[in-house]
Amino acid sequence: MAEVLAESGNLSKAQETLNESIACHTAALALKSKDDTLRADLLRDQGVLATVLVRLGQLDAAATTVRELVG
Repeated sequence: MAEVLAESGNLSKAQETLNESIACHTAALALKSKDDTLRADLLRDQGVLATVLVRLGQLDAAATTVRELVG
């Protein structure tokens, strides 16, 4: 959904949706740390969020997100 929002230019809503999704994936991984599907979903969302943040001009936040992604 966030990707559709971003592609349609609704970057703020995409950012909001991605932040919520990332929080959910992070909480789920705290319970199931070996779940590769959850981890892949989290990584995908972080990558999309980094792109959205760049498009919004929030370069420091995008850099932080990328560091978390490769961390």
